[in-house]
Amino acid sequence: MSIQDRPPLTAIIPTGNSASVIRDCIESLLWVDEILICDSYSTDQTLSICREYPCRIVQRIYDMPSAQKNWAMQQATSDWVLFVDSDERVSAALHSEILDTLAKDKPFVGYQIPRLNYVWGKPVHHGGYWPDYQLRLFRRSAGRYDERPVHERVVLTSPAGILHQPLIHYTHRTMSQTLGNLLVRWVPLEAVARQTRGERFSLAALLLRPPAAFVYRYIWRQGYRDGVRGLILAIIWSCYVALTYLHLWETAQQLPSDWWQVAWQNEKGESEQ
Repeated sequence: MSIQDRPPLTAIIPTGNSASVIRDCIESLLWVDEILICDSYSTDQTLSICREYPCRIVQRIYDMPSAQKNWAMQQATSDWVLFVDSDERVSAALHSEILDTLAKDKPFVGYQIPRLNYVWGKPVHHGGYWPDYQLRLFRRSAGRYDERPVHERVVLTSPAGILHQPLIHYTHRTMSQTLGNLLVRWVPLEAVARQTRGERFSLAALLLRPPAAFVYRYIWRQGYRDGVRGLILAIIWSCYVALTYLHLWETAQQLPSDWWQVAWQNEKGESEQ
């Protein structure tokens, strides 16, 4: 099979107020047969930018990433799909490798792609950030995202192959964006995921697991080799674990959603007696 005879490929880009990053993402994918934008009703200029290019746009109210991606897959016109986040870019080398791979008869129904993560201006290569394999290229008839509320994964009907050229990821662009995503947006979802797996709050876990996460990232995965960035990332991930257990603690309290109103009514009732 020649490159010209390869199966068609749809690139799927989930978006949500992604105007600051979406243009370069789309331009790195203009070689695919279809670019499908799955938008969660952006209110910025995301869709205006997408309409400048040969993209097909579908929209769905966002609930959790796995559901959004599974729905988007069903809207694609190709069996082979490539998922690319709006802050990711497909390099020229990865572009060529994907075309070569799809043009060959291979037993794999999907492929892991190494992801090179840029953090505050520079790539990081340690602390669990490289090679950071992501299963992004696969046949939609053979794969589906699991139902995790965060850190979702593709489940394939058979083993995946591995590509070698990296997907470029501008993951931590500013400190505010990093902290907003990891510690505000993701932590509550991580707590829900752990609770769904049957994990409950314990004081021992709160005391021991955050420092263990720091040691794992900074020492065991050699985050120290990335200098100050590696140190900061290890601290942030330790905070991520600590805050996850704080959310589990709050859930264990089983407080009503309006507990302060109930407390005030009780306070007033006692004062009137």
